[in-house]
Amino acid sequence: MKNKTLSKLPESATLISVVPQMTKNDLLSQAVQDALEQYFQDLDGEEPSAIYDMVLACVEKPMLELVLAKASGNQTRAAELLGINRNTLRKKMQIHNLL
Repeated sequence: MKNKTLSKLPESATLISVVPQMTKNDLLSQAVQDALEQYFQDLDGEEPSAIYDMVLACVEKPMLELVLAKASGNQTRAAELLGINRNTLRKKMQIHNLL
């Protein structure tokens, strides 16, 4: 089976200023849904597998990178922003080779 992943969020992620009645959370959810729809279309009849892990892997690393940047590399502050324990953040950073 081909290894297909979600390569990028679709153009709907850029609609924040165009659709004022939608919240930013709604837009993020819609972007993920659109990307998954495209993923299923790109499978072209192939059987999907491990979708949950794939989505988490696609979303988690860039989220960690961005939050760490916003926290100026301060792991304690980044963990607070994420709402997780600092040790959990460090484990996730190790998983994604961010240490």
